Amino acid sequence: MRTFDVRFKKKVVRKYLSGKGGYKIPAAKYDIADSLVRRWVGAYQHHGSAGLVLRQARANKPRATKPMSQRNANSAILLVECN
Repeated sequence: MRTFDVRFKKKVVRKYLSGKGGYKIPAAKYDIADSLVRRWVGAYQHHGSAGLVLRQARANKPRATKPMSQRNANSAILLVECN
């Protein structure tokens, strides 16, 4: 998956905001999907430049999990209840 820096996103948004051709013109010029242009324009209009900053992927965030002993105990309880 390609990633884009904030400067590039701003350039694309400015091209769109110049009012010529809708989402497809900047998408074709910069070889990106018009849905990306639409998303970036919306983020820029709603949040300003901060809306174009990269967000960390959810997969990288640590999740709270139960300790293994508690998960095994819960599984054992389910097995006993089912039989």
